[in-house]
Amino acid sequence: MSAGRMVVQKAAEDLARVLAAVPGIVGPGLREVATVGEIRVQVAAWPADRAAPAADARPLTPCEQDCLAFLRREGRPRTAKQVHRGLEEAGRLYGFGTVQKAMTALKDLGHARPVGGRQGYEPAGGAGEAA
Repeated sequence: MSAGRMVVQKAAEDLARVLAAVPGIVGPGLREVATVGEIRVQVAAWPADRAAPAADARPLTPCEQDCLAFLRREGRPRTAKQVHRGLEEAGRLYGFGTVQKAMTALKDLGHARPVGGRQGYEPAGGAGEAA
């Protein structure tokens, strides 16, 4: 086993112990992405008595693609309402509910992350992340 793999295995075990100490924290499953410098990590956690969730490799919808492109161009966190307005101004017409669902999907798929309460979303690697 490589040194890198051993470090990741140890970190996974440590995280599993932390999560196991808080009953119900995982619910049906969690997925989160974090980026530090040039390293991006995706963590998935689910109850041990269930099968691992299938990797969601589906392509992004046109609305999800447009929302993610908008977040990257803006370079700072934006709310779903701000994304909707920006897309409308660019001639990309989607209903507000469609944009809200797209933003949630981007978060769930690890492409975007919520930032501090009502500040909005940014690309998973941070605002202004390159495509």
